[in-house]
Amino acid sequence: MNRNCLFIHTYKQNVTEGGLKAYVAHALSGRTFLANAGVGNVETFREPFTVLKRNGVKNMYEACDMDKIVNENVAKGVKKLNDLIKEFKFSTKSMRWKWDKDDPEVNKGIDDMLLSNKKNM
Repeated sequence: MNRNCLFIHTYKQNVTEGGLKAYVAHALSGRTFLANAGVGNVETFREPFTVLKRNGVKNMYEACDMDKIVNENVAKGVKKLNDLIKEFKFSTKSMRWKWDKDDPEVNKGIDDMLLSNKKNM
C-alpha cells in the first residue's frame, strides 16, 4: 500500500486532501475518508481505488477544501481527482458546504465544517 495514503475501508468513501484532516473528519462524523498529501497528488489514489473497486466500493464523494471554488490550482487538482474517480467508474458527488470566501479559513475544510457544526449543536 502506498504510504502517502490513509486507507480506511467501507463501501462508501469520502476523499479529501491531508491525512490529519481525514482523521479528524472521520472522528467527528463516523464517515470513512481516504486522503493524500495534497489535492494535486491524485495518482497516489490509484492503488487504493483499485483495491476499493475490487472490494465492492461503489460511491466516492469528493470532499476537498472549499477554496476549490476560487483557487485555480485547487480546482485543477479536484478536476484531476474527479477524472480519476470517473476512470474507476465510481458514482461520485462533489461535496460543498457553507463557506465565506471573504473569511477563507473558516469552514474551509471538511474537518472545519464538521467541527463548526458540532460546536453549534
